[in-house]
Amino acid sequence: MAWAGATTSAMWQALQQQGVFSVAPVVTGLANTASYNAYGAVSDKISFLSYYFPGAADTPDREEDDRLHHEGWRNT
Repeated sequence: MAWAGATTSAMWQALQQQGVFSVAPVVTGLANTASYNAYGAVSDKISFLSYYFPGAADTPDREEDDRLHHEGWRNT
């Protein structure tokens, strides 16, 4: 399941009302912590995939990447 935007919470609620969680496994990606509340009461019925690692952006490798980018060595 992939969905984003202002209607995210309503979409999860509608899936619950339609009984989707009792007839099929539901899997979705989990974004950063700002998105956690969007799943509402059905969050315990969803299997999440997550590539989010708290603090990963503050690693020495990331700091080096940022430095190289700002110096013009990286285009990413």
